[in-house]
Amino acid sequence: MRIRLAALVTILVFGPLATLSLWLVCHDAANRQRAFYFAKLADTARLALMAQTSTGPLDREALQRDIIRYDRAYSVSAAVAFRDGTFLASRQPAALSSPGASGLVDAVWNGRATAPPELIWPWLHRPVLAAVPVVVHGKVIAVAVTLWPTDSLRSAWWRELKWYAVVTALALSTGVLLATAFAGWVLRPVRALQAAAGRLRDGAFDTVAEAGPGPAELRRLATAFNEMAQTTRRSLDRRATFVADASHQLRNPLAALILRLDELAEAPAADRPGVHSAVRREAEQLTLVLDRLGKLATAGHTGSRRAPVALAALAAQRVAAWTPAASARGIVFDIPAGIPAFVSADEVLAGSVIDAILDNAVKYSPQGGRINVLVAAQGDSFILEVADEGPGVGDADIERLGERYWCGADRRRTEGTGLGLNIARTLLASMDGDIGFAHAAAGGLVVRIRLPRFKSETDDR
Repeated sequence: MRIRLAALVTILVFGPLATLSLWLVCHDAANRQRAFYFAKLADTARLALMAQTSTGPLDREALQRDIIRYDRAYSVSAAVAFRDGTFLASRQPAALSSPGASGLVDAVWNGRATAPPELIWPWLHRPVLAAVPVVVHGKVIAVAVTLWPTDSLRSAWWRELKWYAVVTALALSTGVLLATAFAGWVLRPVRALQAAAGRLRDGAFDTVAEAGPGPAELRRLATAFNEMAQTTRRSLDRRATFVADASHQLRNPLAALILRLDELAEAPAADRPGVHSAVRREAEQLTLVLDRLGKLATAGHTGSRRAPVALAALAAQRVAAWTPAASARGIVFDIPAGIPAFVSADEVLAGSVIDAILDNAVKYSPQGGRINVLVAAQGDSFILEVADEGPGVGDADIERLGERYWCGADRRRTEGTGLGLNIARTLLASMDGDIGFAHAAAGGLVVRIRLPRFKSETDDR
């Protein structure tokens, strides 16, 4: 492509220049030939004057001598033609025998003005004919004709053509070099884009196209390519994040559902309808989690469905779902009667956040431990605190809680992916909430989430 572009630039830029230069050379040669012709026409007029003055009684012998002297003076074939068809010439063959002489003489006899001859190219050995009438007492009695060689004209032609060829060759060489450099400058961003596209095709999604110098349009194209690559990388990262988040978020509802199924299998016949209802609620919760995770993944974790949510009632519902798992290890939930705490949140996502926190609390609580759940007001927000009696974390590690894939200094004690609290933080951020951590008085961990208070139109007024 570089060669084609360089050739195209050379043809488009230097082709017209070479053509114009050749036209100027031809134009100069035509002007030089025209000046040559009129100069020789003036010389021929001198011969006509000699013929006029030396032919009083038409002394042709004297005229013949004058013609020979004229030939010797100008080194040119000269002749004088008379109306009766006779002529006097300085040498043989006479100028009158050259091609075009008869037509030229007839034109002069008939009083027509003669024009300069057509352009004589340097490779044509063609002389220039000049004819002037010999007038005596207002009558044309003869025609003076001269035949001029064009060696000087053709030599000048060849000199100019040689210079033209040399200059054109130098200009063309310079043009090729400049066009090649220009093509390289233009195509440098294209080659960078091609290389970057190849790396992107091979899976290197951190590829950056180095635009470097080049046309502004191609540099903007490289910038757009880099933005596209970054968007693609973010999309793939979101997809990988969604897969990890979905697998983690599904684990809690599935665990609760399994516990409910086990409870259903062991429940007396009289209690089975209630257990069955609980199982159905967990299955519906699982469906809602799947649906909301899919929508959040499509939106890039940037939005949620906001509505008034009774935070205390939601906490009590999720505690009830985790009670079978806690009871299996002798763990007791302590949740006081809820206060009227309506927050602006997505109920399904807020439930997923509470599930992640309760999952950690149950997982890290000792056998026979207690988990305290509290809902309280805090300015324009409500907070939910979950405090366990587990081993807690050190001062250095508490700052890292919520980091993705971080499971604590001793991750061998429990099974985990390090995603739960990170997902909770992401979901809370989509609802303008946040999460914090503190040391519990009993040595465990306090997880505190904050959600904005729901404000109705009446409150705004």
